[in-house]
Amino acid sequence: MQCGKEENSENQNPGYDTAFPHPFFPAWPGSFWVYNTGDTLRAISYQPYIYNKAAYDAVPDYDTVVAIKMRVKNIFNLPDTFALLKYNEISKEKNASYREFPFRALFSTAAGPFYRSVPWQGHTTIGETVTIDTTITLNNQKFSRVIICIWYDQEAAWLLGKSQAIYRREFWTENVGLIRRDEKPVPSGPENFVTTLWLNNYQINFPPDK
Repeated sequence: MQCGKEENSENQNPGYDTAFPHPFFPAWPGSFWVYNTGDTLRAISYQPYIYNKAAYDAVPDYDTVVAIKMRVKNIFNLPDTFALLKYNEISKEKNASYREFPFRALFSTAAGPFYRSVPWQGHTTIGETVTIDTTITLNNQKFSRVIICIWYDQEAAWLLGKSQAIYRREFWTENVGLIRRDEKPVPSGPENFVTTLWLNNYQINFPPDK
């Protein structure tokens, strides 16, 4: 007698895990954020997605996720109109280098670096959380539980010092999302940050059990 594993001829669907919205980016479908520029960031729907999470020079390692489809035009992934959100990570731009990973973190609630791009010609983009719990006032509204994240080029930081290499600063609030973005050119010299994006209106469409 010989025992063997029974073959299943039915098509097997990959097991998708649902990436529910992060508390600091509550992008439940139906949620939206309107900024001073008139642009609206919007969470549209859940969408299954298969992607290769391995580095560009590694053996392909495919993963599956049900992510949030976002309308991001003029807010993230310029010049893309749509992107996918997985927890606190957004899918890379359509014109991004093949070396980049399929998702990049937007922020972290823990202090320290949370994102490092794949080095290219000596340049590496760093995302770092520098403040993990503060309060700010914006448009006469007080926001608490705010984290502050900075973005800079590592080579520029080596040449100029980190304070001069920072080109973007973002403010994220629990149960709200991105409320403010400051930017400046690099090298910045004596120039200070200019607030280029701030939240004017928003609606968070939490599900009934949240």
